[in-house]
Amino acid sequence: MGAYSEGIRIGVVGVGYWGSKHLRVLRSTTGAATVVGVDQRFTGNDDSPQLLDFDVVGYSDIEQALPDVDAVVIATPPSTHARLSLQAIKAGKHVLVEKPLATTTAEAQLVVDAAESAGLVLMAGHTLEHNAAAHKLRDLIRGGHLGRLYYFDCARLNLGLYQPDVAVIMDLAPHDISVANFVLSSRPSAVTAWGSRHVHPEYADVAHLLRDYGDLGIRATIQVSWLSPQKVRRSRPWARRRWPSRTRTSSTASPTAPGHPPTATAALTFFRYSNASRYRCASSGRSS
Repeated sequence: MGAYSEGIRIGVVGVGYWGSKHLRVLRSTTGAATVVGVDQRFTGNDDSPQLLDFDVVGYSDIEQALPDVDAVVIATPPSTHARLSLQAIKAGKHVLVEKPLATTTAEAQLVVDAAESAGLVLMAGHTLEHNAAAHKLRDLIRGGHLGRLYYFDCARLNLGLYQPDVAVIMDLAPHDISVANFVLSSRPSAVTAWGSRHVHPEYADVAHLLRDYGDLGIRATIQVSWLSPQKVRRSRPWARRRWPSRTRTSSTASPTAPGHPPTATAALTFFRYSNASRYRCASSGRSS
C-alpha cells in the first residue's frame, strides 16, 4: 500500500445504508485520493459515469469502475460478497468486505486463497475490534484485573432490519463473534448454534450461539434477534474478583461462595462498551 504516494483510489460497491456511510467517511479520510460509488441504480442514458448528489462519481457496474480504483469496499447484499470480492481480486484490487465475508465457508476460503495468491489485502468489516473500549477490555482481561473469568455474554437485538438473503446469525452475530475472539485473545474449540423462524419465510430471525473456549475454560453466549422491540447492544464478561483479607474486616466482609476461603471476598465484575468508545467497569456497585 506504500506505493500509492498520492493516496489510494477507492470504490464503494453498493451505495445503500452502509455503503453511503463508507462514502461519507472515506471522502474526508486522509490518504484517500478519490472515492467513487458503484451501484446499479446509477445507470444513466449511456454507459458513462454519473455525478452523484454527494459530489462523487458513480458507476453502474463494478467492471466499469475497476480500472479507475486501487481498492474497493463491498457493501452489497451478503449473497454477492464472494463473487464481487473475487472479481475485484482478479483485477488486482485490495478489498474490504462488510460482514459477512461470504455466506458459506467454501466461498470464504476461495476469497481468502485468492487474495493470498495475489498478494492483496483482504479485510472483513469487523469495526468493533478497533473500538477503544474493546482494546481496554482486552487489556483488563490479559492483565488479570477482572479476576477469574466465568463467561462472556453478548446480545445484539433490534426490530428488523430483515435481510433478504441471510439469516440473523449472518447479519448480526459477526460483530460479537469478532469482539469475543478479540478481547479473549482466543478462538473457540466448539460452537453450538440454534435458531428459529417466526416472521421470515425462509431464514431464522432469532438465534443463540454457545462458544466454548477450551483453552480458557469459559464459554461465550451470543443472542441475536430481528424481533426485539428494544434495541440492545451488549458485550460483557462475568468474572470473580477476590479482595485480600487485609482490606476488609470480618464484620464488613461479604459472604463468600462455598469452597472459597472466608478471608477473600468475591464480587461479580462486568464490563460494558458503547459505540462512543466509553467504558465502565463496575465491581460491588462502584464505577470507574
